Amino acid sequence: MLGFYNPNDIDPPDPEYYICPVCGAELSYGERVYTDDDGNVIGCEECIHEKWAEDVL
Repeated sequence: MLGFYNPNDIDPPDPEYYICPVCGAELSYGERVYTDDDGNVIGCEECIHEKWAEDVL
């Protein structure tokens, strides 16, 4: 059972971080990187919120 976290373990697993290819932010497991309909990377949640704020404000 590689890759599964056992809640009864004494030590939790080390967090794994990934880098957003758009803004360079560290993303932890479970955070998403979004793409458009053509498969081009738009960015992470933070990128989308920043882009929305720039467009609106």
